[in-house]
Amino acid sequence: MHIQWTLSAWAGWVWSPDWRQSNPPQCQAADQPPDMLFNSPEFAAFLLIVFSLYRLLRKRFRWQNALLLVSSYLFYGWWDVRFLHLVVLSTAVDYTAGLMIDRG
Repeated sequence: MHIQWTLSAWAGWVWSPDWRQSNPPQCQAADQPPDMLFNSPEFAAFLLIVFSLYRLLRKRFRWQNALLLVSSYLFYGWWDVRFLHLVVLSTAVDYTAGLMIDRG
């Protein structure tokens, strides 16, 4: 299996003040999708697609909200799918709490 280091993780580890006492960052297997960092080409493409679709859905606020919700799930799921259920659970709890506050 081919292993590659992510440059930002490596640079952040080397330039940290206590880099000799800490462990190096975990390496990433080449068969996994690359991390979607805010300064990565993957995020730039993701942002361009989501922003374009959002602009196409002008005046359709429910569809825009649904697009943003699905896009955020995709973004967080890109990092690690195992924790996506926590984001979905948090969304459901917050939405329910918001409805209960609105009702008084």
